[in-house]
Formats: sequence, structure tokens, C-alpha cells
Amino acid sequence: MNKYLALFAFSLLLIFNSTPAVAQMPSGTSLWLRADQGITAVGNLVTEWRSNDASGARATGIAPINEPTLVPSAINGHPVVRFGGAHLMMCSPVYPVAKDYTLFYVLQLINFSGSINVVSGTTHATYANPTRLLHGDFGTLATAPVALTTAPTLVTVRYNQGSQNASISINGQQGDSAFVGTNLDSTIYLAAYAGGNFMTGDIAEVVLYPRALSAADTRKTEEYLLQRYGITRYVAPPVDTTFTSIPQPRQFYPRDANNGADISVRGYVVAPNADSAALLLYRDQLLIERTSQKLSYTNGSAPFQLNTRIQSELREYRIEVLTVKNGVGTMLAVRDSIVCGDVYLIAGQSNTVFGGVSNALEFVRTYGGTASANKGDTLFSNANASGGGSNIGAFGMRLAELIMQNHAVPVCIINGGVGGTSIEQNSRIDNQPELLTSIYGSMLYRVRKSKFTDKAKALFWYQGESNQVTNYAQNFRKLHTDWLSDYPSLQRVYMVQIRPGCANFASHDLLRDVQRAMQDSLPKLEVTSAVALPGHDGCHYTPVGYTALGNNLFRLVERDFYNSTDDIGVSAPAILRAYFTGTDRTKIAVVFKPKTGGLQIQADVMANNIAQSVRDHIYLDGGAKINSISTSADTIFLHLAAASNASNISYIPAVYYNNTTVVYEGPWIVNARGIGALTFANFPITAKPITQVEDNETPRALRTSMRIVPNPASNEVSVFLPELDAIHHHPTSAESQILQDLSAITLVDALGIQRTITTFTITGNQVSFSTLGIPVGQHTVRIDSGALALHGNLVVVR
Repeated sequence: MNKYLALFAFSLLLIFNSTPAVAQMPSGTSLWLRADQGITAVGNLVTEWRSNDASGARATGIAPINEPTLVPSAINGHPVVRFGGAHLMMCSPVYPVAKDYTLFYVLQLINFSGSINVVSGTTHATYANPTRLLHGDFGTLATAPVALTTAPTLVTVRYNQGSQNASISINGQQGDSAFVGTNLDSTIYLAAYAGGNFMTGDIAEVVLYPRALSAADTRKTEEYLLQRYGITRYVAPPVDTTFTSIPQPRQFYPRDANNGADISVRGYVVAPNADSAALLLYRDQLLIERTSQKLSYTNGSAPFQLNTRIQSELREYRIEVLTVKNGVGTMLAVRDSIVCGDVYLIAGQSNTVFGGVSNALEFVRTYGGTASANKGDTLFSNANASGGGSNIGAFGMRLAELIMQNHAVPVCIINGGVGGTSIEQNSRIDNQPELLTSIYGSMLYRVRKSKFTDKAKALFWYQGESNQVTNYAQNFRKLHTDWLSDYPSLQRVYMVQIRPGCANFASHDLLRDVQRAMQDSLPKLEVTSAVALPGHDGCHYTPVGYTALGNNLFRLVERDFYNSTDDIGVSAPAILRAYFTGTDRTKIAVVFKPKTGGLQIQADVMANNIAQSVRDHIYLDGGAKINSISTSADTIFLHLAAASNASNISYIPAVYYNNTTVVYEGPWIVNARGIGALTFANFPITAKPITQVEDNETPRALRTSMRIVPNPASNEVSVFLPELDAIHHHPTSAESQILQDLSAITLVDALGIQRTITTFTITGNQVSFSTLGIPVGQHTVRIDSGALALHGNLVVVR
């Protein structure tokens, strides 16, 4: 009986004699554990730890053998709960699931054995060896900026569900932000993960908010905890005020039209009575230039500006900046491993950042950390494809490697890709374009800080697995517009059309078709394919697959930027038109663009114990059966079992082989280089061949049957017929008649339903009509007049 009276008295002592709550802390905690409040103990063994707020949350011991101990005076005279390497407590389920949160905890480690879990669950963890955060996948981690010691430490974790990014800071020193996925676990263990992986050390306080605190509220909470426990806030070292402009170590300069870059070093000499400032330029350790400037002092300082120039080559430069007095030099700064070359950007989801390739190349650089939300993360480094802050993904590394090897040009790639994200999550927040916790803002901030906004040549986009077709076209057009606005030097955007796998939405065939058609109305865009790449695991690739993708993208980049004449078959074959070859309607010709060097039909593969053929996965509305396929140059011919009235054709299913739940993995239609044809859905079949000038002969940016503006459209749309446009060619008599003979425009939606537009206006080569009354979604626009049959893709939105 005396034992329980002592227990009751000790609990009351902790509740009523504790330090009052600090008023400066923001309200609305879902868990607030303080070792001087809410403790229930038997002797010094803690059995319960109640939250110091209105949440009603509490942590309890699992079993007497696992109960931690209460130490009345430890960190700055305050009590702590001490966990001895086999102790833990479990909280009621309060950890935010699929929501923003902010977590603070004060700990002091006793030793560093094990993984040192502090506040964790069953599938999420924060642990301190080093300090990291994860949500169910040890491959995606956010890491603190510095290693912990045995000193009292404040750890702050901020998580944003919109970007699925988290950041960790130590005593106010901000670390990298990284993608960690969505937290799906409400459980909390103190000093353990999943009931094990224990910590040896003290926990003084844990504060959890079910929201992302503002920067001001985060600092306010940190100040309370730092002051309470006598912990010194991290203070960044003072900025070197001697220089106002100087390269970084490993600085990357974009090359100019003269195949080089100018370097300017500016600042103030404060050392008294120096005669001059000097800059020494080394090329691969060999001194090649000395520049100097006499100094003139005013109020104890002398300004200087020293200029030099480097070339774009596989050589590294070093600069040394000195003051000279009476012929004796005093070193001010050294900057080495400086290079000059070309800049590219990558954005999208996991296939942009996955790798497994460990090679790091001296002349392939990046800037800051991938998807970093750390404002101070602004250093150049050697890029890699094996994870971490300098990761540019495996296909990015292969692309850079090929540019470097074949054209002796260093490459810098900034990769903003984040796995498992939708196009909406990758979009620009217009009123906060550089918001570091957004995916778009993180990359834009790094590109601007690196001074690459008007230097990047091209951007690569591989995304779509996390989306369905709804609004994808509209969102991509907005994203494309924002890229060209924020990165005005972009000459090309390369999109990788996704393939079956990953999320496997039933509308992915339509989404892929939206991706395919985008290049018809966005002149700077080229779409290549992911189909037929080797090493696919159902969502990602082994290194051989990313290498193949990098090879394919390199050929496009080499053609567009490095004057390659090896351009036959470097683009993914894209459907140009489909038509019945005769009046018996038993044979369909499907023509692809641009020149491919010949098409091939891959051999059948076994799936679900059935031989799977390309012909069985080309679909005609009405269910017409294809007996066989033949090829001739850039055309495939479908030989039908019987006459057909089909009006639309599709290539490969949304997800699965016919009548199975097995993801489609080929066979494919490929060109002579093995590049897979872009998949398509509900493409219109005409009754006769189109007699327009062969589209394969026109420049890439002009390969389209018609131009539709705006697209997506909500009220009215205008169709421009390129055959009457002088930039293509002089119109033939048949083409001149097309508008005179026009009586109707046909729209075919994704379900194959046709609608006829008979009310329109014609101005020059422009046909305009209202889209009011036309259902939202993707439609094929068909204009069939005289000897011509033209088509284009339109997305209607509201």
C-alpha cells in the first residue's frame, strides 16, 4: 500500500511543481511530452508519460523489463527519461497520416551503438546514426546537416505532404530536404522502431504539430527549446566580405558562343599598403596566365576587379588570388576544379532519379541537392547516379557521359525529379515560384542561384505514372509554358512517353496518347518512348534500361545541339495517318513519322503461358480481327480477316495483355535502331490515303497535320491548315480547294463517338468553331474535303 501512495505522491509532484508552459509556443500540438510533467513512475521506472496539452495522448511502457527511468536533473537541470538500450514506450496513435507535420525533440545520446531510433513507428522512423527520417522505404531518406555528439541536441523535422518532402535541422542548422513518401503509420515508439532498434540516451521533450509550421513559428518553438535546455543555436560563419564575386570550388560555367566563359573576380583588399592584386590562372596545374591590378585605398580598403577566360574542354582550371606588396605575394583565395560546358535540366518522377550506377565523372557536375529545400544548399559538386544530394539519375548520367566522351564538353545537370509525384505536384505555384518545399520551386531556386536560367539548353521530362488522363494535357501545357518563361534559353523539351507499369490506371492508354500528341502543337517539344527499353521491372529499370534511354536521348541531343548528321531513326516513330488501302476495306496502312529507317515488328513473347503478338494488341473499333502484319519502310499494313467499318485504331492496351492481369511488356513496333513507336489510342482511320506533301520530308518542328489554338480549349477553337501556310510549301490546286469544299468538321472522342460540326467560320487558312456543348476530354478533329483528309488532337476543358 505504501508503494502506491509513493507513486501517487510522485506523480502529483511532477504535475503541480513543474515549469509552466511557455506562452511563446504556437498552440495546436497533438503531442507534447515534457519530462517534468505528466510522468507516472514506480520508483524511478516510468510507466506512463502524459501529453502536456488537450490532446489526451500518452506514452506507456510495454512491459516492466522495457520501462525507462526518470532522471530528475540532467539537461540544464531539467529531468529526462533515460532509455538504456532495451527500453521503449509506445504512444497512442497520434502521428499524422498522409498530412503535414512538424516534430521537435530534445535528446542527449549516451552511446552510438545501433540505429538509435528516437521518435519512430512501424513504417516511419527518425533515427540518429546519422540523424535521418524515412517513411517506409530505407531508399528514400532525409538527412540532417551534421552528425550528432553526446551533447544535448534539438532536432527539428518538417514534412510537407504536397511534395512528400521532409527536412531535418540540428540546433537550428538546416539540412537537406529529400523525398520520403507519404507517412501511412500513426504509431509512435519512443526510443525504438517497430518495437526494436533501440536508443541509449535521454529524451527531455517531444513536441508534435499536425501541420507544417511557418518559418516564424518553427523558430519560435526552437527558441523555447534551445533556451530551456541551454543549447546554443547554430550560427552560420560570417560571409567572406573580401570578395563580392569569386568562383566556387568545382564551379561550372556555361559556355558561350565562343566556346568559353569569362571569369570576373571582384572585391576589396583590406590588408594595408598592398601594391596590387593578382590573379593566376592554371590549366591542369600549368600556369597559363597572370593578371594584376594596382590598388588605390580609400578609408582602409582598395577595390579590385580581375578578369580572365577559360575554354570549354575536358580540362580543369584553377585560380589563385593574391595581394602583392614589395614583390611578395600573399594568398587571398584558391578556387580549383573549375570547368566550362553545357547545362541541362531534368524533371519528373522516380525514373528521373533512379540509378544504381555508381560512376562519378570528373567533368559531370550538378548544383545543390536533388529536390533540396535547404536555402543554403548552393554548392557545385561532381554528379552521381547512386543517390544522395548530388544524384542526377542514371539516364541523366549516361546522357552527360556520352556528350562528354563524344564532344569533349563538360556537362552540368540539375535534376528536380521526385519519385511517386503527380504532374500537379510538379507544377509551379505562381504566387511563390521559388517555394523551396515545392518541387518546381526547389529546382527553380537552384537554377537561378547557379545563374543558369538563361543558359540551360534543354529539359527532360519523364512523368505520368502517377496521373490519370484527366486534365493532364492542360497541366502539361501550363508547365511547359512556365518552363519556357522561367528558363528562356530552353531550345528543346524532351518528354518520355510512359509505358504500362507503376500505377497502372485504366486511362493510361489515353494519357500516353495525350503525351504522344503534345509535340504536334508545341514546336520545342519532342516525345520519345519508354517502350522497348530493356531491364524494365514493371515500374523502373535495371542500369541497362537507363543506359539505353540515355543512349536514345543522346542521339536527339546530338542532332539538335552538336551538329550530328546521323539523324535517321533517332526519333521515336509516331503515327502520322491511318487509312484503308482499297474499297474492299480489308487492309489498313498505318504510316509513321519521321523517317525511321524502316519499321520492325518484334517476335511474339510468352505471357500468362500464351504467345502474345503485336497484332493482337492493335485494336480497331468494332472488334475487327487482324490476321497478319507486314511492313514497308515507314508503313505497317494490317491485313484484316474481313471487311471492316472501323473508324479508329489503338496500339497496345492501357495496362494488361488481353484477358489477363499481366502488365504488357511487349512485343513492340520498333524502328531500325530499336526505338519503340509511340503508343496511340483512338486514332482516326480515313477511307482513302491523304495526298498532302509527305510529312516525313518536313522539318521536325513542322510535322503536324493541323495546328489547333488554343489547346486545351474551353469556348472556341481555331484550326490552322498548314498546307496553306507558306512556311511549308506552295499549295497545290487540291489544297487550295480544301476550304471551298469544306461542309463539315468531324470530332471523335475517346470512346469513338462522332460529332459533326456544321457551324464554323473561315478566315484565310483558319477555321473557327465553338466547343460549347462538346464534352470535356480528348477529341480527334477531322477535316475531310476534296482530295485531302487532315486530322489533329483537341482537348476540351471547362
